[in-house]
Amino acid sequence: TVRRLGIPILRRVSGGGAVVQYPGNMNVSLAVPEARRLGTVEDAFARFGEALARGLQTLGASVARGDHLLTLGGRKVSGAAQARRGNALLVHATLLVARDTVEMAALLRAMQPGYEPNGTPSRPRATIALGEALGRPVGLPEAGEAVVRGLGAAFSLEWKSSELTSSERTLAEELERARYRSREWNESGRATLRSIRRAGAPMITL
Repeated sequence: TVRRLGIPILRRVSGGGAVVQYPGNMNVSLAVPEARRLGTVEDAFARFGEALARGLQTLGASVARGDHLLTLGGRKVSGAAQARRGNALLVHATLLVARDTVEMAALLRAMQPGYEPNGTPSRPRATIALGEALGRPVGLPEAGEAVVRGLGAAFSLEWKSSELTSSERTLAEELERARYRSREWNESGRATLRSIRRAGAPMITL
């Protein structure tokens, strides 16, 4: 089904099971130059999850935190992963804001009968979109503003919106060309790229 629909299969730096990306699935990333600010791996998951939960609660959602995920009424609305390189930390999560036109069960092998993983296993479970839980349409801008509120409250920071600088855009294009669009990277993870270190404050992307 994935190939028939022309959906590319891409590898993410944090690893883990398969995730379906579509326009109603918002990705939230928190990049921190010093991982110790968020503590251990489990500390980072807990603090990041609590921040997202606090943001969604401002929309009236009754969110529960679980093992690297958030649920609404027992169904998954968000799942998180993280990667650490040197002192730096990337922790990111998906947030199901609206349903896709194609059900996940039609795309993920992990949701098919007789699923047997040949790598890192996926942990499928029933999902729900934020709009479904609230009983009204929710757009990405509204969800994004709620997430920023939650992150600001959880980390006692005032986040400022800004455009990418020319150097950041150049770096992103280099990463895309040399690694993330590379067949070698996506299929085997062996593509290499020179190490680039850049100091700075914590940054979130939506």
